[in-house]
Amino acid sequence: KTKRKHHQSHPQAKKCLGPNIAQRPQVADQRSEIGHWELDTIQGHKDGKDSVVLVMTDRFSRVNITRKITSK
Repeated sequence: KTKRKHHQSHPQAKKCLGPNIAQRPQVADQRSEIGHWELDTIQGHKDGKDSVVLVMTDRFSRVNITRKITSK
């Protein structure tokens, strides 16, 4: 009996959790008022703890707020 080759499945596309950054309002692009935030997550070493840092930045004032999240 011959062995068949098993092909790996294609990875799924990332889930879209909100509107695209290119679709944000013109006011946010101009940075003319406070209150438009950008969010990002940074994952550290993958040692089983899976701790993540959440970084929030206001586009106008450039204020950064960072918080450690216990898991992603």
